[in-house]
Amino acid sequence: MARLKQLRLERGLTPTQLAAASRINLTQISRLESLERPPVASQVLALCHFYGLGQQTTAEFMKLAEPVRGDNNDWSRHDLETGTAKYLTFEGDATSVSTFQAMLVPGLLQAELYARAVVSSLRPYFSDEQIEETVRARLERRKNLLAPRSLEFHAVLDESVLLRALGGAEAMREQLTDLLEATRLPNVTVQILPLSVGPNPGLNGSFSLFSFGAELDEFAYVEDQIGQTFEADPLAVKRCRTAFETLAKQALAPRSSNAVIRRRIQALDQTAHRD
Repeated sequence: MARLKQLRLERGLTPTQLAAASRINLTQISRLESLERPPVASQVLALCHFYGLGQQTTAEFMKLAEPVRGDNNDWSRHDLETGTAKYLTFEGDATSVSTFQAMLVPGLLQAELYARAVVSSLRPYFSDEQIEETVRARLERRKNLLAPRSLEFHAVLDESVLLRALGGAEAMREQLTDLLEATRLPNVTVQILPLSVGPNPGLNGSFSLFSFGAELDEFAYVEDQIGQTFEADPLAVKRCRTAFETLAKQALAPRSSNAVIRRRIQALDQTAHRD
């Protein structure tokens, strides 16, 4: 990554100054610039953001990292939107992900029928091939939850997520059953924020937090009608972390949350029998 070193020198920064300004570990900066070890894609992306590089230049740097990074976190073989590919790269590099979802089951926990309904709804301009490619990538992400990766994943879901039957009753039943199965993994925590809860930070919308251990500060992620935003500003990330911790306290405990999910499955079954 000699070009990264050149960018630093052009800005008159020493490695120590860059580490302090970008909040990337000094050792990691040295490894990135010398290619001493395979680069972590999220760190490459963080430096690109710090240097204010454009989308095309950032994409070029990310491509340089991909062959070294290997197939476990290489999403270039899928025809994905740039923002989606970035999200999956961050997810693949993270040690833990915390997410609040106000509308949907998190992508990492989506079952096939539900995922197809979500992608079709959110990306009506996608071709059939793009929809299927995105769904395949979404299902492939499940490997992050399994050994040896065992990503720590903590999701707080608004209860309305369980009531919104995307794809129909059959798809929703499959999704909720799959969601319950995922909670059996020791590294997966799912909590339900009841409709009865009043004012809460989730009223501002869905968001996710990516943690990378001691090597890189947390990143926040938000997706809305405008697009997909990755935020590294410490104050913004801290606000998101505080909001998530508040939501986790307001939500039901995991066991009680599972009970709510089971009751929703039973309600779907009863409706199906009446029909």
